Amino acid sequence: MHTNFRRIGEELGLSPVKILAVYLLKHIKSLMTFFKLGQTFSNESLESRVSDIINYLILLLSFLHHEDVKNKDDRPQRR
Repeated sequence: MHTNFRRIGEELGLSPVKILAVYLLKHIKSLMTFFKLGQTFSNESLESRVSDIINYLILLLSFLHHEDVKNKDDRPQRR
């Protein structure tokens, strides 16, 4: 489970959850552009972007229920 996120994370020196955040943010940024400008700048449909956002959030839930997040503290350092 979460193999692709683990592999990419290992290559980049990042946790799997941070890799998931990058993918999620890409779609959220696209959705925000649509909200602001009323148009998209991609061949991917808005419906597909929303579906991807939902899927990434479900994947995040699965990370939260496994050791991936429980044993790693991905929160920013407190100042």
